[in-house]
Amino acid sequence: MLIDLRSILDRPGARISFNTELDFSDFMFGAQKPVKEPVYVSGEIFNKAGVIFLLADVVTNLHCVCDRCAADFTREYRSRIETLLCEKPDEDDTESYPIENDSVEVDEIITSAFVLDMDSRFLCRPDCRGICAKCGADLNDGPCGCAEETDSRWAALKDLF
Repeated sequence: MLIDLRSILDRPGARISFNTELDFSDFMFGAQKPVKEPVYVSGEIFNKAGVIFLLADVVTNLHCVCDRCAADFTREYRSRIETLLCEKPDEDDTESYPIENDSVEVDEIITSAFVLDMDSRFLCRPDCRGICAKCGADLNDGPCGCAEETDSRWAALKDLF
């Protein structure tokens, strides 16, 4: 979505609101494609004392497989994007996005922020215990009854504690 910024570039206090839906269903995160629904974005671009800012709220549902226990789960994803837009950003500037021909490509900004904000692994819950390496039982449901293996090389240390 290309947004023309001419109406706010020279007008401190001026704002442009926008809403869009993006399709990230082909994006791979790890070994998964968790984005199966549209990504809803609502935001605004505004001029504050001659500096152009973009604020956007991003919402979707992620459909994942837990990386520890392999359970399917759905989780709401919410993120707030806040970034600076510059007409002539420095080459070293990784915090702002360029304004080109008095316009900005919002989809590119949202996509970059979404990818960078995505978790590196998906867990059904923060304290997921995973599965038993011997029998494959889901340890979130309780202990499986398998004997805990100990490494005999560490047995001498066990006696110290």
